[in-house]
Amino acid sequence: MSIIEEALNKKEKNENKTDFTLLKEEKSNKKKWILISILFILILASGIFYFYANFISITPNYKAKVKKFVKKYKNVEVSTNNLQENKIKKYKELKKTIEKEQKTTIVLKNENSKKNIDNHTSNRIINNVHKKNLNIVKTSNKTQNNIKKTKKKVIHKKQLSKKSLIEELLLKAYKNLKAGNILQAVSLYSKVLKLDKSSEEALINRAIAYQKLNEFSKAEKDLLTALKYSKNKGYIYNVLGVLYMKQNKNDKAINFFKKSKTSESYVNMALIYWKENKIEDVYKNLSNAIAIDPQNGYAHLYLGIFLKQLGEKEKANKEFERASIIAKEKGDLNLLKILSKYY
Repeated sequence: MSIIEEALNKKEKNENKTDFTLLKEEKSNKKKWILISILFILILASGIFYFYANFISITPNYKAKVKKFVKKYKNVEVSTNNLQENKIKKYKELKKTIEKEQKTTIVLKNENSKKNIDNHTSNRIINNVHKKNLNIVKTSNKTQNNIKKTKKKVIHKKQLSKKSLIEELLLKAYKNLKAGNILQAVSLYSKVLKLDKSSEEALINRAIAYQKLNEFSKAEKDLLTALKYSKNKGYIYNVLGVLYMKQNKNDKAINFFKKSKTSESYVNMALIYWKENKIEDVYKNLSNAIAIDPQNGYAHLYLGIFLKQLGEKEKANKEFERASIIAKEKGDLNLLKILSKYY
């Protein structure tokens, strides 16, 4: 063999070797890539499973929420049941108290006696008891505001009843005083003053009654106390003047008449001056009385009598005529009786 042939053979061998090695290398590379891909897929799958289990899946949280909701619902059920039971208990207790109070009110009606009512009473029962005019002695703290209102109403009713009683007594006393039952009138006016010590009407009329009984000191005392309470002091000054006039204390009487400045007080002053023959003062005071009150029939009457005594018959008749008209309008029989003597 030649050298050239040997070299060519070596070449062919080397080429065959390289082909075989290349095939082996390719196979090994393929296996590697398959393993890498399998590992990658496994890692990716585990990552996806982990992510899905922890972040995307809602089943565990949903179950927890359901458990919480069930617990809450159970608690609500328990609380509502407790509330219903409490309401039923309260209703039963209220019913019992109402039945008790109804029984007590029936007993009070039958026996006409005042008894203490139970501390735990409802507002409705208190109002019903108040309407039936039963006295509430003891009550719970919860009903204090309502009791204050009821107390005010009771006080108002008492005041009304007191006023009506006073009015009845005053009317009876006035009728007795007019009829001439003076002692009876005095006792009735005294009853009024026990109920209301500042009753102006009772004080003045009792003073007039005492005056008729000639108990002047008592009359004076009543009139002076009436001055403390009265706003219409002019009328009381006139009555005081008449009191002193009856006792012939003319100076004192005139002082009070001047303070009075009423139509009646000027007529009374004219009568005092008439006794004293002070003609100018008589005419002046009677004219003042008519100026203050043209409807004062007695002022016209006395002026007519006074003018008649002076010989002025025409003027006197005019005054008598005016007095008679006023007497008829007012229905004053006493004035008409006096007029019949002069006119």
